[in-house]
Amino acid sequence: MSNNNSGLCCYFQSPRTDEAKNALINEICCQIVQEPLAMQLGSVEQLGYVCVSSFCVKADVVGVNFLVVSSSKSTSYIKASLNRQLEILLQKVKKMTKSEFDKYKTAVKTKLTKTDKS
Repeated sequence: MSNNNSGLCCYFQSPRTDEAKNALINEICCQIVQEPLAMQLGSVEQLGYVCVSSFCVKADVVGVNFLVVSSSKSTSYIKASLNRQLEILLQKVKKMTKSEFDKYKTAVKTKLTKTDKS
């Protein structure tokens, strides 16, 4: 029995300046990229059965983590697709109006202030 799965975990570290500000910026980045990334790579390209972005802290360093796992494509193919999609999303963010950006900020604020009911 062989296992043909491939995966890519990519971590982007934020500069070590204001930790709270970096954490908030990373949360906003995740909010902006999660849905379009999962839609493009997971649904449109049928690239991965796992396709997530997440805010994370590793060894007290704040960053954004991307994980894509595929049963049909190589790691180099996943990397190229992820890089291409992140470039598209970067251009989208550069063109974003203040009002559009404020919607993401509000969504993150709501998420961070919501109490866990479990």
